[in-house]
Amino acid sequence: MPPQSRMELEITEAEYKRNLEKAEKLGRKKGMADAYGKLGTVYITLGHLDKAEDMFKKSLQLFAATGAGQMVELLQEMLANLKKRKVS
Repeated sequence: MPPQSRMELEITEAEYKRNLEKAEKLGRKKGMADAYGKLGTVYITLGHLDKAEDMFKKSLQLFAATGAGQMVELLQEMLANLKKRKVS
């Protein structure tokens, strides 16, 4: 079940940031891309749409560099939906 409370979201955010640090240290682009994408979903839930957009863009760039076409398509869709949400 996804985290619901602000405290749970903050704990989840910290976990994803730790995962990002580990992936960066190991040079694992897919791990970094995954962590950025997950941080983006946390930021959407918290209402931080600009931060979410930044995370999704970083994730998209890294997944594109690794040739993960399906993830690239998913992130492009998520960014388009986020842009619509920011306009409304």
